Amino acid sequence: ADILGITAMSIRSVKPVCALIKGLRQIGFQNKIFVGGHGASVLPRPLLASGANAVVYGEGEQTLRELILHKFSEKIAGLFLTKQGKLIKTASRQLIDLDTLIMPAKKWIGTPKDGVYLLETSRGCPHKCDFCETSVFFSNTWRGRSPEKVVADIESLVQRGALIIQITDDNFTANPKRAIEICRRLENRNLPLFFVFSTRSDDLL
Repeated sequence: ADILGITAMSIRSVKPVCALIKGLRQIGFQNKIFVGGHGASVLPRPLLASGANAVVYGEGEQTLRELILHKFSEKIAGLFLTKQGKLIKTASRQLIDLDTLIMPAKKWIGTPKDGVYLLETSRGCPHKCDFCETSVFFSNTWRGRSPEKVVADIESLVQRGALIIQITDDNFTANPKRAIEICRRLENRNLPLFFVFSTRSDDLL
């Protein structure tokens, strides 16, 4: 591969990802390695010390696209990298309007062995829990895709055989009216489904 991308989803993921990068370098992989995800954004130093060329902090869609299309440099926003032993943080990016993202290429994803399909409908959380890296990653903001696009995504998963969908949002009910609208749009459709999602009791109340 010309470029290898690795996701460190959480802080606990950083240590095994460091071991993976070191192993790849030891067996002779010399091309670019970029790491992204919540864990990488919070703890970039050990990943860079292990041999990663850069850490993508924050949302990675635009940053990764530029890394692929353009020459790797400090001019690309959204990166942590090292230069002469010093940690460099390039310019930050604005948060993405989630409705502008195109539909994922689900045809390349196999059928989950456990039957649970994953779906992201929003990002972030407006709350400021000390234990959660989401607050740092998304700067205490929450953004949701429109109910129309969420329902279309759900229908596409059902057509692929989904019976259980895990909503991977940090806080699906951060906007209760939106969550209710999504359910209202699904209520009268022939979509036998079981949803799993994360929420907060105070949002529901």
